[in-house]
Order: sequence, then C-alpha cells, then structure tokens
Amino acid sequence: MLKRPTIRDIAIKAGFHYSTVSLALRNNAKIPIKTRILIQSVAREMNYRPDPMLSALTAYRRDTKPKVGVTALAWVTNHSTQDGWKKWHITDQYYQGAKREAESRGYRIDEFWLREKGMTARRLNQILETRNIQGLLLPPQEKPTSIDLNWERFSAVTFGYSLIKPQLHMVSNHEYRNMRHLMKELYSRGYRRPGLVGRKHSAERVEYNWLAAFMLEQLETEEENRISPLIVEAWNSRTFIEWYEKTKPDVIVTRSMAVARMLDEFGIKAPDDVGLAFNAIHEPNTNVSGIQKNAFRIGALAADMMVDMIQRNDTGIPRFPQRHLLEGYWVEGETIRKRLPGKTAVYVNSGDHMHLNFPPRSRFLKF
Repeated sequence: MLKRPTIRDIAIKAGFHYSTVSLALRNNAKIPIKTRILIQSVAREMNYRPDPMLSALTAYRRDTKPKVGVTALAWVTNHSTQDGWKKWHITDQYYQGAKREAESRGYRIDEFWLREKGMTARRLNQILETRNIQGLLLPPQEKPTSIDLNWERFSAVTFGYSLIKPQLHMVSNHEYRNMRHLMKELYSRGYRRPGLVGRKHSAERVEYNWLAAFMLEQLETEEENRISPLIVEAWNSRTFIEWYEKTKPDVIVTRSMAVARMLDEFGIKAPDDVGLAFNAIHEPNTNVSGIQKNAFRIGALAADMMVDMIQRNDTGIPRFPQRHLLEGYWVEGETIRKRLPGKTAVYVNSGDHMHLNFPPRSRFLKF
C-alpha cells in the first residue's frame, strides 16, 4: 500500500518548513500568495489529502484550549447614526442570534461604527489589531456600500447583499425560495390574480431575487391572470390606486406596511376586498399573513461560520465567496383567506425541484 503523503513530505519536496506548508494549505494570508500557490501545486502533484480524523482532532484541541487574546468578534456598521442598525428589528435579531452563538463558543461581540468621529479604515485596522480581533461580522448596511479594510488579516462574513465591495462569504434570507413558498400558499387558498407591489431599491438590495421568483410564477399562470408588478421609486397613493383599479388583483404581495396603509386610505379591506400577503415580514406581533424571516438563526449561522473560519485561519477576500441562504417560515395572519379544503402548500423536496400535492394552474409555461 502506498504511503499517504504528509505535510512534512510536501515540505521536503517544495523546499519550505513544514509549518509554512501547513499554513499555505489552509490558505493563510500570512503566507505570500505565490508561495501558497506553489505549495498547493506540489500538494496536488503528490495527491495529498488531509486526514479528516486528524483535522477534527486539531479543531477540537483548538476549541478546548483557553482563548488567549482572541476573545471578540467585531460587529461593524456604517449607518448614518451609531445605533441606526438597531431600529431594524431584523438586524437586531441577526445580532441576538450571532451573540448567543458566539458566546456559546467562547467569544463575545464588540460593536464598531465606521462613521465615529476620527474613525478611518486605517484607525479601525489599528484598533482591531491591538485588540487581537480576527473575525468581522458585517450586518446589512443602510445603503449599498464598499468598505476598505486590511481584509487579508481578518476572517469576515457579511449579511445580505448591501456590501458591494469586497465580495465576502455571506449569510442571508432566501428571498427566492420564500417568494415561491408564499405563492404556493396563495394558490392553495384559491387566489389566481396575484399582484406584486414593491420599491425599486428594495428589489435591488437583494439582487432582484424575490422579483425574479414572482415573475417565474407569472409565466406559470394563465395569461389572462398575469399582472405586471408595480415597482416604484417612492410610495405614491395615486399611482397605487390607479394600478389597483386597472389590474384588479385578488391578492397583493408586498414586503412593506406602506401598502397596508394605502389600502386603508382608500377603504379597501383585507382580506374581504383583496388579500394582502407579505413575502418578508420585518416586524413582530403583527396580524399580517406571509413569510417571516428566520433572522435569529441567520445570525447564529454567521457567528458559527466565523468561529470555524478563525479556527482554520481562513482569512482574506475569498476567491469564491460562499452564499448561505436560510428559508423563512409561514405566519398564519389575518390578511388572506383560509386555505381551501383538501389543498395544502407543503413542499415535497426532490433534488432541486419543488412540488405541491395539488394540480398545477396551467399545463405549460408560456413564454
């Protein structure tokens, strides 16, 4: 039986110390990128494969050793005010989930505000280095933005799509699947003319994922029941009521309470006059029907990813950023009618396909 090549074997062939090889194979930013590429190329030639049992033991030993200096993760925000992110219930839930998961793994979370007086990227780099903070969590920013830090020093995870540059590993709400789930719920309750109302910037923030899912549903709907979405730059009651009277939807899909207020302004009642369903419920304790983001769990996943990245020295801007998307869950509110007898919108997963156990609305896609 051929001997399994070891890190020391690679070190001999590549001409580097075995500790350098170990770091290079973990893509550690402390090793120059040319050296990493060379060592990784030698490892591939030797058909090197890490021993999964040894890797697990190493990770276990790291996790059980007392943390010396590496006690905090950074929560980095760039809002116009220091506590601006806290006014968003969803972002606060991200934080609470991340905080609990971090604490369970021996870390705390410290907050850093990029617009604090005297704060610059260089200054923040110095602060983080002084405090030996290696992991950065970047919640949704107030608007699409870029942040310039010495990323090679840090492990970093961002929430959602608002960080334009750099492209980091990300966790987010599964906007596309949530919309598909919502639409199946509506069809199971007899709705056949759904209309979508939203703001352009809201669609842009999530790379049009929920809008794309809705448009696919339109392609699967009988042509006479297709309604063009109302996507606006800013809310306008007159524009909304003109669209409503022209298209006559039997249910309105949205993610903003502004739509509920406009319906109330014109005396239109949900669900008596029209159904109202939310593809992303942002606030707790409301009576609306729709999909609730699994925000707490998203935050916990981000912290879990972060600690794992720190333990394997996974730093810098990733060549291939990972996207971890979590689906929300249905909330049975009071703004759409009840499900029809014998109908259900529970998914049966089959590979990458989603099926329902009631007949489709049309036999063919119509392009």
